[in-house]
Amino acid sequence: MLGIDDKQTLEMIPYITGKRIYAPALENTDLYTDISRQMSEGKDRVTDLYEAYLEAINVSYKNTGSYYGPDATNPLKEVSSLVQSEFSIGFWNYQLGNECTVEDVKLWAECGMTIAMTPHFNYERDDKSAFLDILDACNEYGIKVILCIEGLEYPHAQNEEAYAALCSKVYADFAKHPAVFAVALGDEPGSGAMYTLLSKAIALAKENIPGVEYHVNFLPYYSTLGNDILGGKDYLAFMKRFVKDSGLDLFSYDCYCQMRGNIEGYFTSMKGYSSIAKETGSDWWNTVLITGHRDQLCPDENQIRWQLNTSVASGAKGILWYQFYDSPELENYYGSPIDCFGNTTETYDRLAHVLKTFHMQHGDLLLSLNYKAAYHFGESYGGYSYFPTGVHKQIINMKAPDDLSGIVSFFTDDQGEEYVVIVNNSLDTIGQFTFVLDREQTHGMVRIRENGDALLDCLSNNHSFTVTESATEYQVSFWLNPGQLEVFKLS
Repeated sequence: MLGIDDKQTLEMIPYITGKRIYAPALENTDLYTDISRQMSEGKDRVTDLYEAYLEAINVSYKNTGSYYGPDATNPLKEVSSLVQSEFSIGFWNYQLGNECTVEDVKLWAECGMTIAMTPHFNYERDDKSAFLDILDACNEYGIKVILCIEGLEYPHAQNEEAYAALCSKVYADFAKHPAVFAVALGDEPGSGAMYTLLSKAIALAKENIPGVEYHVNFLPYYSTLGNDILGGKDYLAFMKRFVKDSGLDLFSYDCYCQMRGNIEGYFTSMKGYSSIAKETGSDWWNTVLITGHRDQLCPDENQIRWQLNTSVASGAKGILWYQFYDSPELENYYGSPIDCFGNTTETYDRLAHVLKTFHMQHGDLLLSLNYKAAYHFGESYGGYSYFPTGVHKQIINMKAPDDLSGIVSFFTDDQGEEYVVIVNNSLDTIGQFTFVLDREQTHGMVRIRENGDALLDCLSNNHSFTVTESATEYQVSFWLNPGQLEVFKLS
């Protein structure tokens, strides 16, 4: 059995088989009873469900004249809802307002997006009604949006009166829509003067567009960034004051050097912004790469998974992918999820697989937990500490294969219960990782999937875990794909 009731199982048929046709007409047929019986007898469920699916759509067509059945007005939503979580995963969108339709929103939903930057709306160029249709479609598919309105970028705050007036108009026309999560105020301030304008833009937006978040994306951090853009000021100290003073509840930053092999720089930037978020009590999102350009490669599926899971294991509360659409006007950009002709690409399929897997297995669980600390083992990058021995009650050590490294991070739920997250910190190599546990202190260990609904005992030898015992230790070994994340709980 799938661990869910028969009606839910039958509704999952399109998801399991990779199809997109929903057949609710199956529910009240003899086939429903027959498949339920077959499943209870333990027959191969995937084969049975696939055969049931094929027959179900024929039954549906015969009874209703529709392959979707009478109640399935939005078959995509039925499928998409099975592979979404509340975890914020979105993308950068450079479409103009008049270039986007509700059909685009379907592609976003199918890819596993829960956040979308809207196309860039211009009051003089674009149709307000069509833009509201896009917001309506996002709301229907469970996607929250970051409003991208031309003129709200922070440099425009130099004219305070005009900026405040535009903010008020955006609030009246769009910001109260239920799909709206935030308004975009700009990207990569690169000088003290830009930060002054950004501070003014945030204050004016808060005053005139209340009740939403205010999204700003910052440059990747490196040790001399303050010298380059702030006249020698300590960038991290400056940013901690800026985030506190401006009252930002969340921010994002971008970093793409990992896709040209600079893993040290990737984690340096991550550690810096994580420290800003920790001190200010804000959430941080990582903008990572999903398109190739310049000397940065287009990521494969392993590298997509790695970028997502290293961020989440290090405390990120959201991910933005740069960028979703290719354009013939953009230099040598290539391999985005949607190509310059409007077609989905191999990258789209890879991204969808990674995101849906994350939503299904860990998205809601990790969103509900409170990040405490992350350590590296095997090899450390970006100034992250090696996992220390002798400080955890149960975990004596973490082992990685000689040529690999891992991340071990700790989270707690609202009741103070601890969760342990492990990530294979390789972009391209599978490996066997090992917990070394204090036997006297460890009475149980489970792997958690399906957002807490699927628990697997790790201390009994099975196809997923190998356990070796001594008088004082358990060594629990398991294989991880490149960038794969797993969640555990010890007792």
